[in-house]
Amino acid sequence: MTTKELPAFVELDNVTFNKARAAIAILADGHERQGNELEGLKALVAQLSETVRAQAQQIAEMRADFTATVQQQEQAVNQQLSDLGAELTALGDELQEAEDRAHARIDAAVTAYEAIAAKQEQVQAESQHDKPVQVPAPIRKNAADLQRTRDLIAKLVSAAYVTAPPPTRNALRFIISTPPQPRVIETPTHEEPAE
Repeated sequence: MTTKELPAFVELDNVTFNKARAAIAILADGHERQGNELEGLKALVAQLSETVRAQAQQIAEMRADFTATVQQQEQAVNQQLSDLGAELTALGDELQEAEDRAHARIDAAVTAYEAIAAKQEQVQAESQHDKPVQVPAPIRKNAADLQRTRDLIAKLVSAAYVTAPPPTRNALRFIISTPPQPRVIETPTHEEPAE
């Protein structure tokens, strides 16, 4: 037999009994303390688990709020970019219309000046040896209007965004520097027959 068989009855003296009782008390006290520590550890683990669960919930809520905020800001930025693009497109259309109107005014001014100059040259060529008369240019505007027109043409000619062929620019510069003036030409004279 590997284990000893305890006797059915053991005689203990008072000293041995007291030692055994003290040892049993120490063992019982240690077991109770370990049980209490184990319960404390269990409570701490439960508390930590609850804290981790609450923090995870808070992180999830913060992530959802952050995602919603980012989406709102992105939508707002996209809307602003869209509005800005529409405004830029409208401004581009307005600038194009203004440039087209400027070209039309330039062409009209050049055409009118060329017609006036051609008419004056024709009259002068046909009446070189006739009586001098005043042939005013057919412009129905006062001096202030003419000066404003000259200033406008000067701005259009000097503007970098106005494109025009060299003959047109030369004609405009001529208009600015020497506006049409009344010209003296010769007209036929009719002498009365002598009586």
